[in-house]
Order: sequence, then C-alpha cells, then structure tokens
Amino acid sequence: DALEPLAHSLQLKLKLVAGGLSMSHQMSALQAGVHLVVATPGRLADLIRRGSCDLHDVRITVVDEADHMADMGFLPEVTAILDDTAPTGQRLLFSATLDGDVDTLVRRFMHDAVRHSIVSSEEDVATMKHLVLPVPPNAKYQTAARVAPRAGRTPGFGGPKPAPARGPRPPRHARVPRRPR
Repeated sequence: DALEPLAHSLQLKLKLVAGGLSMSHQMSALQAGVHLVVATPGRLADLIRRGSCDLHDVRITVVDEADHMADMGFLPEVTAILDDTAPTGQRLLFSATLDGDVDTLVRRFMHDAVRHSIVSSEEDVATMKHLVLPVPPNAKYQTAARVAPRAGRTPGFGGPKPAPARGPRPPRHARVPRRPR
C-alpha cells in the first residue's frame, strides 16, 4: 500500500504477488508487464514454476525480513529466486540478524556488500537494554510519544493490529516531533 502512490506518481506499473490473492490476476499483470513486483517468496516461486514470471532481466532485488523468511522455512524459495535474477544485478538485503541462514545468502549473493547497522558491530549485547512495555490499545500513541524522543537510538516494534482495532488517527498532540539530524 505504501508503494502504490509512489509508483503511480512515477508512472510505474506495480503488482503485489502474494498467496491469498487471485493468481489469475497476478499472472495477467505479469504477462502484460510490470516495472515493480512486491512478492512473497512462496507465491513468486509458484508463478516461476508455472512459467508466468521470468526474473532473468531483474536489475534490482530487495529481500526484506530475510531472517524471518529463513525462520519460516522460505530459504530454498529465496535462494531459487535470487539464483534466477541477473548475477550482475543490485541486491539489497534487510535483516535483524546476519547470522546462520542469512549469512549463507549474504556470502552467496552479496558482492562488494556495504553493511548499515543501527548499532556498531563492536557493541556488546550485554550493553543493550531491552524492554517490553505491554500497553493497552488506547494508550499506544501516548506511550510512543513519551518513549521515542529520548536521547540515543530507540528502535520500536509492535505486533500486528487487527483491522477493527486500528481506530482513528492519533490526536495531533500525541505525535512524536521530528528530531533534527
């Protein structure tokens, strides 16, 4: 959903390829040609096996949540997908961790890789402080507004929201002000 307005403004054809959506619509869109495909590995692998998708001319591949995909057993599909893309193409890999199966992907597919991290590689896990804040749904925005502006880096994670719990936008006073860089 976030990419749709950007693709539209750049006059790019975008297609979401995922299980649970109409495969025939996905096949038709791919056959007509698209500039950008956002895909789950399982559905994309299905479309490749059916001959509905060819990745050999793909110039940029982004693998997001690589560690999560490996944990869910999608490493064979991700590996096959990357094998099908142009070896000279650019590859971007996003992951919370770079060990185990993800390291296998990095070593095999990432050439001249540049690593960006929110913590230095020298930083010891023992120096990090992890907190879990169970927050009732009606206090999430206020809690985030109080926690986020503190000094230092503060990554935050939230669980998925069921559709009815989304509710109205937060009040203006609950928004976190942008910090100057």
